[in-house]
Amino acid sequence: FVDPDAPESLREIDARLIRGLEVLRLKLGLPVRVVSGLRLLDLGSLHSEGKAADVTSRCGLRVLYELALLIEVFAASGIGIYPEENFVHVDVGRGVSLRWVRIAGKYYYW
Repeated sequence: FVDPDAPESLREIDARLIRGLEVLRLKLGLPVRVVSGLRLLDLGSLHSEGKAADVTSRCGLRVLYELALLIEVFAASGIGIYPEENFVHVDVGRGVSLRWVRIAGKYYYW
């Protein structure tokens, strides 16, 4: 998972993210689709560092969110729900456990 067009310092996706996504897929038993991963123009975000992904699956957001909570690397970092966009955000390396949902453009944290 290397973006050949990325600058050398931004080329690699964090291996913890890839492993976490694979564990999520295995626990789910269904394909997990990455809606958004590495975003080079989103400088300063975990997406631009290869440490975040927005994912969806036909199981639905609730099941996807609840399974993400069981994966240590995601549980120790960020998991967000975007019901209007139909994806769950997961990230690694945040340094703090954070949960949120975005509804009508507003973020609600817990």
